[in-house]
Amino acid sequence: MQEMSIAKALRYKKRVVSKINKLESNIIENNSVVAGAERDFDVKTALLQREEAVRHLIDVKMAISAASAPIQRKILECAEAKSRISFYNRVPTTHGKTPSQWEDNVTDYEAELRKQKRDEEILRLENLIDDHQSSIDGFNHANNVGWTEMREIQPNDQE
Repeated sequence: MQEMSIAKALRYKKRVVSKINKLESNIIENNSVVAGAERDFDVKTALLQREEAVRHLIDVKMAISAASAPIQRKILECAEAKSRISFYNRVPTTHGKTPSQWEDNVTDYEAELRKQKRDEEILRLENLIDDHQSSIDGFNHANNVGWTEMREIQPNDQE
């Protein structure tokens, strides 16, 4: 059985996604034409190719997921840490007297979560992501996905 590193399989997955996106773009751009106009693009064939590529993408994702099972927790923790950073970046931290933008009034704000604490939490999460990502990258380069679990896909590039 031929094998490739998980890192290489992840790059391959991106290429498959890119091919699907290109097919979708061509389908969207060429589906409706002026009645009687000649079609430069075979939409029916592209739809079949897209469905085959999606089935293949599912197979690729399953193979990567199986090979990545030992580090799945770190992968999920990274994703959730990124989500938490996004959340914290949306939390307003205005505190104290602030002039209103539209009136001559001054508004007194009280922030429960202050900017310094928010920024410290974001930094902690970024460090966690960096640590986990280093472990994940090392694992992805050192461990393999069986190539027999995947097959090449070559959708025609019709433009």
